[in-house]
Amino acid sequence: MPIPNDDLAVLTIPKQYLDCGKGQWLNFYPSVSANYYPYQDYCAPFHNWRLIYSYDPLHGVPAENQHLVIGGEAHMWAEQTDPVNVDRMIWPRAAAAAEVLWSGAKDEMGQNRSQIDAAPRLSEMRERLVAKGIGAEPIQMPYCTMEGNVCSLGNLG
Repeated sequence: MPIPNDDLAVLTIPKQYLDCGKGQWLNFYPSVSANYYPYQDYCAPFHNWRLIYSYDPLHGVPAENQHLVIGGEAHMWAEQTDPVNVDRMIWPRAAAAAEVLWSGAKDEMGQNRSQIDAAPRLSEMRERLVAKGIGAEPIQMPYCTMEGNVCSLGNLG
């Protein structure tokens, strides 16, 4: 859909819907249960920080209209979220969304931004959140964060 030149746009990004992928929150009678197996929700899979980080928020926006984009959103609803799990449902995935919305999905060479480079920044952000009592999920298991790129796949060097 073309965007008129005098309008501003705020992106709502499906990959940044933070409730996705936790499975169905409905119960099924035995007579229909098999029809819904494996009980995925309508927006599965779970959108981990890597999936959110890899999404280009300008995908599908014509180049001549990209200058009109002034922001974006990462949604968290209450279908499967309450005060007990809200922190881990939002953080660090919202930080990954914020970094891509702020810096763009591509680096200065036009390539997708590196998860290898992002992981330490997001891990540090997560540690700051945890120090303030926010129950953010880890970016990687502790072994990976202590051993550099040991848990990074695809290194051709």
